[in-house]
Amino acid sequence: MMFPALSRIQDDELKFRAAAGRMHTLVAALVMPVMAAGVVTAEPLVRLLYTAKWLPCVPYFQLLCIGGPFEALISLNHALLQARGRADFCFRSEILFKVLLIVSVSCGVLWGIRGLIIGRIASQIAMFLLLVSLAGRVADYGLRAQAADLLPIAAAAIGAGLAAWGVGRLCGEEWGIRLGVEIAVGAATYGGICHFTRIPALRDLWQVAREALLPAKAVPAGSVS
Repeated sequence: MMFPALSRIQDDELKFRAAAGRMHTLVAALVMPVMAAGVVTAEPLVRLLYTAKWLPCVPYFQLLCIGGPFEALISLNHALLQARGRADFCFRSEILFKVLLIVSVSCGVLWGIRGLIIGRIASQIAMFLLLVSLAGRVADYGLRAQAADLLPIAAAAIGAGLAAWGVGRLCGEEWGIRLGVEIAVGAATYGGICHFTRIPALRDLWQVAREALLPAKAVPAGSVS
């Protein structure tokens, strides 16, 4: 979705920069709290869905959730570069990412599955930083600009996750109740932080969801001359 939308305005620097920023914040506003929720609710979720014998997979699931936002941001920056006509940057960076992934995973395998996942996350972070630097060159949307857009959302998601985790601990081993409480507290806290700190991304995301789900109003017959 991002590539064709940005391609149509690639010659307008101001509109391109604004659209890229809005798309980054919209995706971050959705992905970051969901991944934070995955980290917090991993144990009760696994207990309820797969029983206690699957608990050893909880830390692996949590690590994958930590790497989730970087995967989404990599895709967004790839689309940004392609929309600016720099598919060559995408190709070269993808080759470098594969090399980094092989090296990091080869080193991480010494520490088992956890090491493999951490190695992948390290390569994702390196790839993200590389693509951000390239985005700064071709679209004036580099590390400083993306950090200004994304860090407030990340802070809100982390704050909501911490609040959910703290309240959830009070539920003890009532795993169903704990899961519901953590989700409710996390969602309320995230929405509250975004509202009171005036982070527009959540409002924009809600607007986009409404436009996508609600049918457009029909134009009355004869109203068009």
